[in-house]
Amino acid sequence: MKGSEDYDQRAYKVTSNLKPYHEFKAKFGRILEEYDIEFHELSFAMLDHFEKKKQKQEEFERKMNLCKLLKKVISDHNPTWLFNVVPTGSSVTGLATEKSDLDVAIHIPQAALIVEAKCQGRKITEEERKIMWREMQLEILQIVRLVLENNTEIKPYIDWKEGVKLVQAQIQILRITTIDGIECDISVVLDLFLSSMHNSFLIKHFAEVDHRFGLLCAVVKEWGASTKVKNPKDGGFNSYALVLLVTHFLQCGTSPPILPNLQHLYKNENFFALSERIFPSRLDFGAPLPRPLPQQSVNPATVSQLFLEFLYYYADFDFHKYFISVNNAMIKNRDTLNMFDPDAPQNPDAPRVRFQFPTMDDILKMETDVEVNDEGEEGNGEEDVDN
Repeated sequence: MKGSEDYDQRAYKVTSNLKPYHEFKAKFGRILEEYDIEFHELSFAMLDHFEKKKQKQEEFERKMNLCKLLKKVISDHNPTWLFNVVPTGSSVTGLATEKSDLDVAIHIPQAALIVEAKCQGRKITEEERKIMWREMQLEILQIVRLVLENNTEIKPYIDWKEGVKLVQAQIQILRITTIDGIECDISVVLDLFLSSMHNSFLIKHFAEVDHRFGLLCAVVKEWGASTKVKNPKDGGFNSYALVLLVTHFLQCGTSPPILPNLQHLYKNENFFALSERIFPSRLDFGAPLPRPLPQQSVNPATVSQLFLEFLYYYADFDFHKYFISVNNAMIKNRDTLNMFDPDAPQNPDAPRVRFQFPTMDDILKMETDVEVNDEGEEGNGEEDVDN
């Protein structure tokens, strides 16, 4: 058994943390066998529920058309801008449910060059540089806001009961809602490395490696919403953080591992970003993995069983001692939980999470209700909304 586990870890380039898994099997293995049919039936019910609620192709196409329109009207009014409008998040990963938000990044490294030119010959602290970058992002958002409010081509698509809202939080965004119900958050990224796009690309491939990943993410997010574990405004997890929890669990917390460490398996293929300095210049979201995954033992667990394993894994996880490294597919010693963004651990605008957990284990032990919810956006903390 130990030899097989070691082989599977090496094949998928993960470092497993299997003590909770073996404890779970010892405590509940007999129950899982006795109610095997019921667990399968529950898993099929979860799958059916998710299939009914997930984002349809027609909605995906409407979101992509909105991105194209945004690009066109912004370009029309700002012909000297060198930028792209990049959809990110669940809408492009395969994890979205119907009517989930659309996250869009205006990727404009050209603006960073303007900021850096202003810094030439001056003694600028890192904090002052961050403030200048933030001011530039805000200036671009204000220009885009004027475009949205005045361009006759896009105005008819916007629900003006909601208007164009400027949300000044940790990540500044414009929030619009279209007349056909798409809620769109528009951010500005000046870095050459667009972490949210590379994260989305990685998660999309995790979803394609094993269908249980997307389904378990949906179940965990719904459970998180019902228990207030998913509650970023009050210091809880955002949706992206929950996806990272699921990713780590399926890599390191069950046996055999269900998800591989894709970044390390294909590190020489220039396919996935390895850091904010080492990444492919172009991504093709329709491209398959460069080569087949290595063969390893099959994990036959149902989604319902995996959900219980997930709860057990994190119920006694010492969040004050360890942090999760998705990039390395392992846990490391740390005083606080720190789920590193798999691509950009040094990027201040990257969606990463650092929380203290005084009550997380209690919540996990007490709560077992599961409903399936839509994909939330990354939490922005307390919001200051300018209507």
